[in-house]
Amino acid sequence: MVRNFQSFFLYCIILLVTNITIGYAQYNTNLTVSLNEYTKELDIKQEFTYFNKSNYNLGVIYFNDWANAYSDKNTALAKRFAQEFKKSLHLA
Repeated sequence: MVRNFQSFFLYCIILLVTNITIGYAQYNTNLTVSLNEYTKELDIKQEFTYFNKSNYNLGVIYFNDWANAYSDKNTALAKRFAQEFKKSLHLA
């Protein structure tokens, strides 16, 4: 019984380490931000590098703007939540 548990435990550890190191998709994001003190504006340049480690070619990559999606009750996400779920969407 102990031998079976040790074999199972070793198998789980190997599986976990393999999944961590071989992951299917990795990405890097580089941000360059500069502040204009007079106009109080930020100039943001973003570089996004995506590494596809799967065996499949990707036709489309979708980017979601989650920070702006929750900005008020009139965003597309808020309207969709209101249709499907509770009618009261509380925003902080």
